[in-house]
Amino acid sequence: GFESTFIYDRYGNDLYEAFGEGRRSRISYDQIPRSLILATIAIEDDSFFDNIGIDVGATLVAFMNYVGADANENTPGGSTITQQLVRAVLFDYAKRTERSVARKAEEIVLAMVLTQAKSKEEILEMYLNEVYYGNLAYGIQTASQTFFGKDAGELTLGEAAMLAGLPQAPANLDPLNPDPEVQ
Repeated sequence: GFESTFIYDRYGNDLYEAFGEGRRSRISYDQIPRSLILATIAIEDDSFFDNIGIDVGATLVAFMNYVGADANENTPGGSTITQQLVRAVLFDYAKRTERSVARKAEEIVLAMVLTQAKSKEEILEMYLNEVYYGNLAYGIQTASQTFFGKDAGELTLGEAAMLAGLPQAPANLDPLNPDPEVQ
């Protein structure tokens, strides 16, 4: 994914930040507070450390709902953190938003392959550096700076919990925009 480009003066002070679709500064797993990691897992994928990249039960329920559902009914997706990462990194916008069995099957297979190839910590690090938090902030470091003016490693428990909830609905939960209808 993209990353912001920063231009500094000779003293190391920020002069300018250049970015395309959004702002992002990557950080390593050991710079991410444990409270944020645990809150993210609790909200997004409570079986993360034990699953095979997919939540088998949720995937079966989603499939059964899809098979028996009306065309207009919104069925649950059963997406794990790993599946969300696959969608965000490997699929373009058109494919990410496509609702088809083929797209979901590809996402499931790739999530299982990624789980075999990478450690859970590596997957979390990639996810937390990719996920969108709103206000053009991609990744936890940029989100922390955008919403609290500090590095992710300095987040309090409450700040970490609030940020962990934003990816669910970044526009509607945006604390900097008290009226989501203005979006």
